[in-house]
Amino acid sequence: MLVTLREPEYLPVLEQYAEDASFASFVSLLGEILRRGDHAIHSTPRLLDRFSKWPTLSRDQSVALHQTARNVVVGTLPYGTVTDSLVLTGPGTPVPDPEDGPRWHRRPWTWLHRRGRLDATVLAGENLSDACFYRWLGRAWAARSHSDDALWVNIELSLSCRGLGGDTARQEVPEIARNDDPVLCILDSDRNHPAAELGPTARAVSSEMDRLSTDHLTRVEPLPARDIENILPLALVEEVMVPGDPKLRDTIARGFFARPRADPDLAYIDLGKDQCERRLLDTRDEATREYRVRALAKIRQGDPSILSPADCPRLQNDQPPCGPESKWSPAPECIVVHSIGKKLPRKIVAALDDPSRRGYPHHTAMWLASMLPADDDAAALSHLAHLAWSWGLRSRPLPRL
Repeated sequence: MLVTLREPEYLPVLEQYAEDASFASFVSLLGEILRRGDHAIHSTPRLLDRFSKWPTLSRDQSVALHQTARNVVVGTLPYGTVTDSLVLTGPGTPVPDPEDGPRWHRRPWTWLHRRGRLDATVLAGENLSDACFYRWLGRAWAARSHSDDALWVNIELSLSCRGLGGDTARQEVPEIARNDDPVLCILDSDRNHPAAELGPTARAVSSEMDRLSTDHLTRVEPLPARDIENILPLALVEEVMVPGDPKLRDTIARGFFARPRADPDLAYIDLGKDQCERRLLDTRDEATREYRVRALAKIRQGDPSILSPADCPRLQNDQPPCGPESKWSPAPECIVVHSIGKKLPRKIVAALDDPSRRGYPHHTAMWLASMLPADDDAAALSHLAHLAWSWGLRSRPLPRL
């Protein structure tokens, strides 16, 4: 995460804090954050250089601060490009936050002193493989957006991935927030159409977060699609699929997955269960039905071979229909939406994590970056990649001297 220090809040009063043990501890913690590579720090070279000469610093901490000061001179830190930044306000005259730019999370310098350290950001998903995929998206954003020469530019992000789906998310995300640890939580929206109410998990987490009385260093982001499967890049799906897999073959032909954007008319269709036309359109919510009727038209356009309900082989053979209340599974010829299961994201993460890939991990990040929509942060994949990169941003860790 980008930690912002504003020079006017510190520099004019530094002499007053020269003998202050608490402030010395604060400066040491800044140096340690940089040395460990837990986060990145943005400030002026002058302030960072002054901090680097604080008498209580270890040599490692001093070098890390000095190197960051020099790096600011060589190339501007990503001050205006992150989605979120932690502002550590100084003991001097407060500086107001700019109206544009990142979402600012303000804490006084004493907050860091009291904590004693600032660990890596927790990146939470519905499960561990989802979180690891979002981390790879962040690496892809770094690889696409920046060269690898500057100290802070680094495709390896400071993110601790965790799976927090279902009731676990409702309990653990607010608890982490109470501790004021940095957390980015990306959850499946489980929406039935773009304007629908959030599903139970995302809704429960948002409700619990609203009950917290204090500000928190947490961002809960519902997926801009129904589930992660809806926005998986087509090239990755084709990379891991078994040749001739009928379910994935049909799902691809019918327009699903990101290429490079996910079709908004298909992004909120549930890919977790087999559905014939009767089951797909079985809803009392008119907005959901209208959305699914549009989706059905696109699905049939991509694959005209799908049978209509009138041609269902069960009806032709005087068998019970496979409607919503039936215990019978849809006939294969009638299925319009296949269940592709939860194993697909795990297979994709395993493929991305394969160290035998040529040029791993940089080439892998660049390959994934080529699948992101160009210059379009509003697209689902790019938006998630930008968030993961912003919350995982760090300076390159320095070896102990």
